[in-house]
Amino acid sequence: FLADYLMTSVNVDSNLAREERNALISLILELDNKLSKKGKKCLVCCGHGSVSVLEGGKLVEHSSSERYLARKSL
Repeated sequence: FLADYLMTSVNVDSNLAREERNALISLILELDNKLSKKGKKCLVCCGHGSVSVLEGGKLVEHSSSERYLARKSL
């Protein structure tokens, strides 16, 4: 499912958070239906972590993520 930080009310109202999560999943499904005609899928970029796609009602990693560390200045 989508990360809790994407919802406005997860710590205040779990029912509303569930509704928000379901609404976001519905939007992704709608986009996937339109994009599938072109052989594409909706990419979900949640702000951190891997880019995901929706498969079987769940978000799964589309491509692996890499961690970059800042180098010390010379």
